[in-house]
Amino acid sequence: MRREPMEPQSTPQSPPTPSSADAAAASAEAPAGGFAFWRASAAIFLVGFIVDHATKFWAESDLKPVPGFPHESIVLIPGFFNLTYAENTGAAFSIMSGHPELLALVSLAVSAMLGWFWYTLPAGEKWARGAIALILSGAIGNVIDRLVRGFVVDFFHAYWRDHHWPIFNVADSAICVGAAIVVWRELAGHLKPKPGPAAPAA
Repeated sequence: MRREPMEPQSTPQSPPTPSSADAAAASAEAPAGGFAFWRASAAIFLVGFIVDHATKFWAESDLKPVPGFPHESIVLIPGFFNLTYAENTGAAFSIMSGHPELLALVSLAVSAMLGWFWYTLPAGEKWARGAIALILSGAIGNVIDRLVRGFVVDFFHAYWRDHHWPIFNVADSAICVGAAIVVWRELAGHLKPKPGPAAPAA
């Protein structure tokens, strides 16, 4: 009886298993944005810084009382909002008054941390990057005031009847608006690094 030659059976091969390095790279988080959006951030910083100091010089020249020429507040919204000259030796909204040098050092340290935070944000997160530039414009603006004048020039005066909010300036406003935007983006989940593609199953 004639036997047919048997064909060699091929053993099924399992799909290639990715190396540990490939799997780690695939599951790693997306890299930080670095200097992404830096031109627009620099423009926001410069605009905030220039507007802050221009308004402070105006307040000193037109609102500051001088002997023989007292200046009264300029009423913008009767019963609610005036322009009133004030010298603040504390932080924003007159917090920790009387320690300008210490506050300048603290502000510089916080500004450095904010700069690092800006650098580590996702590249596409333009809102938070612009907001941090706005915060830095106000923080650095007030630091220069403390180092040069020994105080910060304030002039925005909000009040309601007998309740007066601490007098503030453009720099304080920039810090608050920028901080509010950063909090909004954080709560919306936009500041967390997005994960890279998942590693294929073995």
